[in-house]
Amino acid sequence: MLCETFLKRYDRLDAREEPDSAMLRHLAVCDSCRMGVELTRKSMVGLSGTEPACSPAEASIEERVMSLVRLSPRPRPELFTVRDWLIAGSILFLSIALMPFGHDFERLFSVFGTSFALPMSLVLGGGITVYGALFIGTHVDEAMDFVRRKIIHEN
Repeated sequence: MLCETFLKRYDRLDAREEPDSAMLRHLAVCDSCRMGVELTRKSMVGLSGTEPACSPAEASIEERVMSLVRLSPRPRPELFTVRDWLIAGSILFLSIALMPFGHDFERLFSVFGTSFALPMSLVLGGGITVYGALFIGTHVDEAMDFVRRKIIHEN
């Protein structure tokens, strides 16, 4: 059984219903699904209040909330870092800058002459503009922090 199928079937179970034999076999061999089921059960017990993580007499509200927070999954790291964006931008810029020295460029020039220069410039400029807009749009917070630190505080 695939993990996706298991998770869909597990989510459809009622509160007191037990998994069927195929699901139990999958749980026996799949560590990630087993950990997911355990995390779900612990979360449900904590939310339902049947077995509190700690008694109210022993802990403050902050400790009780934090004991439930520890059960939540950790946030994932960024998929693309600034370094990745800069490397991709550098490769894009270098490939455009070195294009006139390639054999394909010479063949296009011999067939079309200079009439392909304007459309090619527009397409390449559009590509750089889209890349720049995506880069800036995904890093606005970092850019504003940089502006505050370097430009505003220096004046």
